[in-house]
Amino acid sequence: MPSVRLGSIRNSAKSCGESYGKRVLGIELCPQPGGTGSFSSKSLDTAPQMGAKTIRPVVIDIAGYKKRRNESLQALAWRMAEQVKAQRMPFALEPMPAFDRRIVHLTLADHLDVTTQSSGEGESRRVVIVPKEQFR
Repeated sequence: MPSVRLGSIRNSAKSCGESYGKRVLGIELCPQPGGTGSFSSKSLDTAPQMGAKTIRPVVIDIAGYKKRRNESLQALAWRMAEQVKAQRMPFALEPMPAFDRRIVHLTLADHLDVTTQSSGEGESRRVVIVPKEQFR
């Protein structure tokens, strides 16, 4: 198993897969004796790729949280899309980070009856699900 040592953390590759067209590498974080157990995600972004011509971002998914979050956001998006379709009224989701908004936009991109928009700024940015006939 390949391994990269970053400060007091040893990162061992566990598994590979694919998510949203991006390669996923499972990382097992193991604190080293006497270490603090802290690390920088920026170090994770660049350390395994030293000498590479292009640097690809590293997505950290601890205990499957990101996968569960994606599934939860997809379910929410579909549930709210059906509500918007039935009531023919836009619905604004709670403010969320860009990555979460992206999941909602991608989930509903091919929906026949609704479309999505982002509104607001900064930490108040949210996805609004709108009936397609109202959007036109």
